[in-house]
Amino acid sequence: DTYNISFESIKNRITAKTRAVIIQHTFGIPAQMEKIKEYIDEVNKGRDKKIYLIEDCAHCLNIKKEDKYLGTYGDISFFSFGQEKVVSTTQGGCIVSNNKNLEKKIEEVYKNIPNMPARTVKYNLRYPLLWNFIKKVYYKPKFLANSKHFSKLTFGKFLIILFRFLGLIKSQASINDFGSPQKGVFKLSSEQKLLLKNQLDKIERLSIHRERITDKYSRLLDLDLHGSLIRYPILVDYPDVVKSKLQKIKVIAGNWYNYPVIPRGIDLDEVGYTLGTCPNTEYVMEHILNLPTDLEVTEKEAEKIVHIVEPHLI
Repeated sequence: DTYNISFESIKNRITAKTRAVIIQHTFGIPAQMEKIKEYIDEVNKGRDKKIYLIEDCAHCLNIKKEDKYLGTYGDISFFSFGQEKVVSTTQGGCIVSNNKNLEKKIEEVYKNIPNMPARTVKYNLRYPLLWNFIKKVYYKPKFLANSKHFSKLTFGKFLIILFRFLGLIKSQASINDFGSPQKGVFKLSSEQKLLLKNQLDKIERLSIHRERITDKYSRLLDLDLHGSLIRYPILVDYPDVVKSKLQKIKVIAGNWYNYPVIPRGIDLDEVGYTLGTCPNTEYVMEHILNLPTDLEVTEKEAEKIVHIVEPHLI
């Protein structure tokens, strides 16, 4: 129901070899952090090597569970400023630590991270400009409407293909990205920091809007999701059909998490995943879509979206 790992699942999987537990707040939906942290703290009392609790806050920023912010429960938390995140500098993120020893180690690692090359800075600044242009023309008339093989190609989709071919933009995740975590890692540029500050100054307004749209979806769809969600997840009978219907009213539904291990198409043996290991995940991936909650979505538009998706809910 929460799209997060359950407390019971964590309990059943911890062994003497466990050194860390990573908890993701999927779509900004808070995981059972109080219960999980209490259990990990108790387990650590009888261990020589402690289990570190890590929060994956890539989907959440400025979200509280009761009176405590997500990202302040774990020994370490990380936030993403990547594409399609709560705030975006195209690439980037930050680490928050509640552990002084780990904080010192992180600082030492950070000192050795190189500055971002000028070419990469330009890419990160150019990316949102290109995507804003793409979105404006994404649904422009299908100039190949009568083509047998390209009837669904719009001007916006054509630009995505062209810009990726030219290296001006990249896909968010690629099977070619799997490898060294140190490759292509740089300090956030001063230009990106300005872009980030501009968005953080508006974070309260954005959070209130996302919360309002989330509540609107939940009331109309009779679902129990609340808070400032980055996207609103739903399970439908035929995701491709629903996605096509939404495109007709110029709404792009996301299909995040449509594979057991992202990115889709990666060799599951290479990452050590066996089909059947996570049956709930494998069921969800066949039916999941997510709906927009950003500032471009009004409450009236949310009603139109609900009118399309509601008959397909499962």
